[in-house]
Amino acid sequence: MVRRHILRHERATGHRDVRARRRYNALRGGSMDRPVVTYGFGPPLGSPSVGRNTNPTHADVERDVDATLADPRGWPGVRFKRDDRTPTITVHVATNAHIKSTFGTAFAGLNLCDRTDGPHAIRIYINWDNWIKTPAAFRGAPEEDLAKLYHQYVVLHEFGHAIG
Repeated sequence: MVRRHILRHERATGHRDVRARRRYNALRGGSMDRPVVTYGFGPPLGSPSVGRNTNPTHADVERDVDATLADPRGWPGVRFKRDDRTPTITVHVATNAHIKSTFGTAFAGLNLCDRTDGPHAIRIYINWDNWIKTPAAFRGAPEEDLAKLYHQYVVLHEFGHAIG
């Protein structure tokens, strides 16, 4: 809201309001040109680890998400900062069964971004079943790179929905 007000004022006056931008940057921890979006992780939903002792853990998913969002090639113009206490975006690892029972059968097999409770309650659901076994529709890259590429795709795609 404040950012929008500053931009509207600048358009009306025809000049950059350097003092207002400095105050905004100091308060937000980012910049007018590269806003900071906070994200954090909620608890796993469903039972993602049952029968899968040798596959990635929730901590592995967190590490992959953190690394993808820290890569400067990801979303130019946006800086992501992890904040598990008061995130703008909350990421959940959820089983396909949980996604299906919560959102309906039309969402079975998908990752999704839920913005239904407004802009300050954005939730991303990473489908655990797809995370550990890449969907057939995504195959085509060399097998050793496939999982990493798919994980990066999912993170960037869903965060794209989240930031609008």
